[in-house]
Amino acid sequence: MRKFTSIILVTIIFFVVLLSTFYIAFEYEHDCTENECPICCLMEQCESTLKQIKDGIVIGFRINIPIFFIAIQFIYLTTNIITNTLVSNKIRLND
Repeated sequence: MRKFTSIILVTIIFFVVLLSTFYIAFEYEHDCTENECPICCLMEQCESTLKQIKDGIVIGFRINIPIFFIAIQFIYLTTNIITNTLVSNKIRLND
């Protein structure tokens, strides 16, 4: 269930970024009325959304990098501990 939810969230974020970027690119040179232009307002909202997503990714990246390296070291150490057994060292276990 969590995997399905995460896939849906990633897809939604992807399309929000994609559509916001395309909207800003297509409406960049529109005929602006200067006073409460609805296209300019929507472009500001798109830019704000993109900035918020970008800031969240950077913060998450900064937090997750040390955790990632610690997890890799933990996995490496535990695999070395588990693989060094009497059977793996080919020691006979006679009674």
